[in-house]
Amino acid sequence: MADDGSIIVEEPGITFTVPAGIGITEVTAVENVGYFGGSMSAQPSSLRFTLLDDSGEERGAIQIFRYATASGDFELPQDDELEMLLDEQPSLLIYAAKNRMPQLPLSGSAAIFGGAGEYVDLGSGDGLRYITAFAQDRIIFTPETQIELLYRGITSDQAFLIAAQDFPVQVPADAIPPDTVVFTDDIEDTDQTYRTYLRAFESNLAALPTSAFTPNLALFDALFASLTITDNAALSYLIP
Repeated sequence: MADDGSIIVEEPGITFTVPAGIGITEVTAVENVGYFGGSMSAQPSSLRFTLLDDSGEERGAIQIFRYATASGDFELPQDDELEMLLDEQPSLLIYAAKNRMPQLPLSGSAAIFGGAGEYVDLGSGDGLRYITAFAQDRIIFTPETQIELLYRGITSDQAFLIAAQDFPVQVPADAIPPDTVVFTDDIEDTDQTYRTYLRAFESNLAALPTSAFTPNLALFDALFASLTITDNAALSYLIP
């Protein structure tokens, strides 16, 4: 641990720094053997870093996947979309209004919105982060709704894909829009009012500085910006 309370992680082929303000006291690294199912459950093998707080509770995870040499593992929806976003960098607020934000590879429910989106480079490439909630159906947000930060990045040589998730984030209560969703027998009408509700939430979040969130989103941005691949071969060897 550094003098300022940050944690410097150094494994063969990779290094990054976890700022003290995120509240992490330990980082563990394990080989994560993948499995394959449907497009939402496919999970290629990775090196997984788990970030723990002082009570031993997981407060985030960073996974490193082979990318350029494992193209067959990534023939999943949205992979080309992530590359397009990182290359062209269109407005993420406009993109989220029309598309699901990139979240694969990630098993489980869908990310239902893309809030506070920002392009945040890796130390060794390009990436983007956003906050979201996961659900299999519509949810109406409250200050207690579980919201988390996601990050997706690709190294400049396309050798590795970095996926970070499970970082809990609290949003200001006044950024949550009033519940204007009308649930009727008309599915299309309900869908439209819910989309309008999500877009209002995303617009509110986009207008906020990083310091309005807890933790400050700039701390996560600094973490990802510090993530540097130092030896491709050594890192690849750690991935099953």
